[in-house]
Amino acid sequence: MSPRRPSRFVALVGMVTLLHGTGCSWIFIQKPPPGPVEPVPPVECTSSNEFPAVDSIVGWPLVAAGTVGALYGFLPTAFAGDAPWPIFWGGLAAAVAGSIVAGAGLSGFKTTMECRDLQEHQLECVSGVEAACLTLKERKP
Repeated sequence: MSPRRPSRFVALVGMVTLLHGTGCSWIFIQKPPPGPVEPVPPVECTSSNEFPAVDSIVGWPLVAAGTVGALYGFLPTAFAGDAPWPIFWGGLAAAVAGSIVAGAGLSGFKTTMECRDLQEHQLECVSGVEAACLTLKERKP
């Protein structure tokens, strides 16, 4: 009797479970406003890295596991013509999904950094630093 391999349904349920609640950076992060801003009131945007961290914690391991799964499904018997293609395609799908989620995390880290920088320039401008005020006025729309 050959060992049972995970079915497509189990792989699908596992991937949906892992992806549930991810992509937080694209969904929940509030971007800083475009264009020039006044020093007061402080801009409302997300400065915390919590959401990008969740995306990264889920995304990068999923990329790694998916890559290993795809290689496991392809390499051992691909040249013999009888590769376990469902495992290959499942691993590839997991790697792609993980890449999307990890990309959301990277994008989120960039957005929160922009928010913190903008808030810092506003605080410096209010404190009398002319260069910070100039930076606020010269922001691109």
